[in-house]
Formats: sequence, structure tokens, C-alpha cells
Amino acid sequence: MASEDPRHGAHRVPADRAPDDARELDRDVAALHRERRALARAQRRTALLTSRRGLSAALVVGALALVSIFGALLVVLHPSFPTRSPSRPLADPEEPVGQVGGLLPDGPVLTPATRTTVRGLPRPGVLVLVPVPCDCDAVVASVVGQAIQVTRAVRLLTTGAGDPAGERASALRTGPARGLATSGVDVEGVVASAVGARGVTVVLVAGNGVVVDVVRDVGATQRLDAPLGRLQANR
Repeated sequence: MASEDPRHGAHRVPADRAPDDARELDRDVAALHRERRALARAQRRTALLTSRRGLSAALVVGALALVSIFGALLVVLHPSFPTRSPSRPLADPEEPVGQVGGLLPDGPVLTPATRTTVRGLPRPGVLVLVPVPCDCDAVVASVVGQAIQVTRAVRLLTTGAGDPAGERASALRTGPARGLATSGVDVEGVVASAVGARGVTVVLVAGNGVVVDVVRDVGATQRLDAPLGRLQANR
């Protein structure tokens, strides 16, 4: 009788005798074929997994390289803005409303996206009050260029009396301000009235709604380093 090979589960013919019937070898031959097919399948799976790992690694490296290049381009092509601090609760100062050290006045403001109020605008921030009509594109461009280095909350405000639909404010935002500032209409003109605006007037507001500084009748070449520095110190 043939003995069982514990390694392969196939029947092996003892070496000391030849089989009486060639059919006795059928099971051995079939087992050998099964082993060969299993080995071939295992080799194919190993090769496939190795290939997929190599492809996955290449894809990951390529994706990381693209992300790095894209990030570098963003840094080069777009200005870096300081992060705006969240608005703090309104203070309760003793100074009059609209004066340096006092709160902003409050009244309705129409923005491109919604209706809000003067005190509901992002803080700390810079309000650029623009009279209408006004041949002041160069002034607006200069003011926005300086203010945006300190805060992203820069708002161009026109009054409802001169610019009821906000057309001039929108034109300034997309023109000289190059989209760096947002626009709005002080519907009742409360800010310009409270701060005594003359010409292009810059109002710097701390995070608690207190007026840090007011600069009136700003010129195209005028530097605002000192008032912007005070805004940074009173965020």
C-alpha cells in the first residue's frame, strides 16, 4: 500500500517496490498538479501586492510634491494677512460715542451680502469713510494697502445719502482696493456724523468696539503707521 506524505497530503509509492497498476499514481499526480497551481497563485498574488505597493508609494510621493508646489505658489502669488481676532464684547467707556476712547455709533449698514449694523461689523477693524462724489481712488488704494497689513477687517463705507445702492462703494472695492477690502453703506450716515468726517476719513476700531483713532482728510501719500500701531496695541 502507498503511504501518506505528511508534507503534501499526497500518496507516495514506497521506493522498494513499483506499483502493480499505473492508476495507483493518479492521486499522486493530481496532488502534484494542485500544489503547482497553488504555488503559482501565491506567486501571482505576491507580485500583484508588490506592484500595488510600489504604485501607491509613487502616487503618495507625487501627491505630496504637488501639494508642496501648490502651497509655495499660494505664498508667492497671494499676500499673507494677519489673522483677525474674534470680536470681543462691547466695552462700556466713559468717552462719548464716536470719539476716541468711546464706542462706535450704531445704525444700519447694507453690505453686498446682508444687512447688519455698524457695531455688528467685524472687529478689530478699519472703517474707511468715503464721501460721494469723491475723486479719491489713489487715497483709497493707499489706505487699504496699509490697513490690510494689520487687519483683514477693512471696510469701505459710503453714506446712504450719497450712495444709496452702494454702487460707488462696490466700485471702490473692486477697483483701487483690488478686492482686499469689503464694502458697505452706512444707511443713515451715523459714523461720518459721529466722528466729524472730512474727506476720506479712517476710523480704527478695537475688538471691544472702542474707537482707537480717527484720521480725517487723508492724503494719497499719507502714512498711517502710528494709528495702525495703536490699533495693533488695542486689538
